[in-house]
Amino acid sequence: MEIQGGIALMERAKEIVLSLIVLSAVGFLVWKGWHYFEDRHRQQIVKKSDVLIKPSEVTPDSGEVLESSSQVLQNQAHEETSEAHQAHLEKQKIKQIELKNHLMKKKVSQWLTQKTCDLRERLGSFEISPESEETLIKKIHLTFDQSKKKLKRWLKNHNHLMNDAQYSQLEEQLNRVSLEFPASQVAKDLMWRGALFLEVEDSESFVVRGGNSWMWTYKNDLKRAEYEMTRVIAQAWSPCLLLKSSGVWNQALECASIDFSCKGAGRDEAGHWIASAVAHWVSPMDCQIPLFKKKDQAQCLLESPLYLSQVRDASALYGSRL
Repeated sequence: MEIQGGIALMERAKEIVLSLIVLSAVGFLVWKGWHYFEDRHRQQIVKKSDVLIKPSEVTPDSGEVLESSSQVLQNQAHEETSEAHQAHLEKQKIKQIELKNHLMKKKVSQWLTQKTCDLRERLGSFEISPESEETLIKKIHLTFDQSKKKLKRWLKNHNHLMNDAQYSQLEEQLNRVSLEFPASQVAKDLMWRGALFLEVEDSESFVVRGGNSWMWTYKNDLKRAEYEMTRVIAQAWSPCLLLKSSGVWNQALECASIDFSCKGAGRDEAGHWIASAVAHWVSPMDCQIPLFKKKDQAQCLLESPLYLSQVRDASALYGSRL
């Protein structure tokens, strides 16, 4: 019995040893397989990295290569952004041009629907007491000074549209204008004409003259009187009274198809157009000036850079729209 029990124990021990051997073998295979797959995964990562930088190409300057590549990418991104920004600016510019054209058409339409100004001369004497006449003459001289100041301010506000020589010449011409009101007995014919006149005394000076009849205009229609005073002073800026090299009014006159060759009728026509335009820009009336009644003339008046700049100045001051 004892012998049989010993044999059973030995058999049992063999089974345990064999089980341990099998488990060890399985564990070894699992460990070996794990390391195999880990090595394979590491090799795949290395191969992917070779696409960017191969081990054979790794040098002490590799950092500079990477920085250079990064800079190239940044430059490309910047160029793309600049192109997009430029395209956006172009679209904005087109929209601004379209808006300007729309507003200008609207402005011209509004201009053409205004009533026409009555600028006919009043002929004959104006009955007025000596005291009232003296007071009125003082006011007329004050209006003359104010008109010159407005023209000087307008000129200063538009100096960016002229070169230094053009600006200086216009300023000098303006400073040479004086007023004689009422006109002396030498100009008796002016006493009964309801208008102002600019007379060239010599190459150095200009004199604005008017008489008794124009006092009626001043007393009864101050807006028109201020416009006419500004217009007659601005005649000193007539192209034919300026140096031929000036050219400050050429663009506006070319637009209006006005002859500014200073020959024949062109001499008076160019001066009249410019003086009337400037007077409208500086001392506007609430009516349509007959000279600019036609659509093409109105458009040249209102599209002139000098006028558009005047409008922008007014918008900045008063918040008004074109």
